[in-house]
Amino acid sequence: MATPKEHGIALLMGPYGREIGNLASNYTAPLFWFSPALNSQIGHGCIFLLDLGHGIFGVTANHVYEAYLERRKADPRVRCKIGDCSFVPEKRLIDCDRTLDIATFRFEVGEIPEGKIIHQALSGKWPPRPPDLNRGLFFAGYPRAHRKVVGEQQIEWGTYVGILTATSVSQRDVTCQFRREEMVDMFGTGEPPQGQWLGGLSGTPLWTLVQTTVFSWRLAGIVCEFNTEYELLLARRPDVILSNGKLAR
Repeated sequence: MATPKEHGIALLMGPYGREIGNLASNYTAPLFWFSPALNSQIGHGCIFLLDLGHGIFGVTANHVYEAYLERRKADPRVRCKIGDCSFVPEKRLIDCDRTLDIATFRFEVGEIPEGKIIHQALSGKWPPRPPDLNRGLFFAGYPRAHRKVVGEQQIEWGTYVGILTATSVSQRDVTCQFRREEMVDMFGTGEPPQGQWLGGLSGTPLWTLVQTTVFSWRLAGIVCEFNTEYELLLARRPDVILSNGKLAR
């Protein structure tokens, strides 16, 4: 008879693991900026949408927004996009905070073509209950190591999927340790190399895997940092985001 761990590995290697990856990918998109004069991408993070009853708004890490502003100040020709759609973050800003490392932006219904970039905005009861210590979490984002420039201002975005556990949960943060002895190669691409840099994941939503009689999930955090040396993923808890997109300080 298979052990619980062996059973879990078998699930992740099959349709269940792929479904988790597809689910997480539906909620997030790359947010990137480039200079048309240079015909090159300059930097990027990730963004996702929330609809909590007061209009749709986007969420990313504040340092992603600040990195864009710095490049825009140095070169006014810099343009920003979400997928294939042009986006001017400074004109859409609702709120941002350097300490919380969260920034929010206003959107209109139908502004981003449905299913083209972000398949859906998260809605439902707010704020979400924090994740349980040592229980399952998952995410899907777009790190720089997985992107490829294929033409003029055209980029192929490779998705990076992670299923892990909450190593620590504080009043503000959720930390996840990448434990290599527990890694499972779900997609046949091999385990990531030791110390791989995952820059570009910032702004990716982190989800709590809720395992009851049905498969469900809820938002657990906003990825804001990955420590390469210790392979630690740090996310900010979403409790500080109010239903109108403002931040509670």
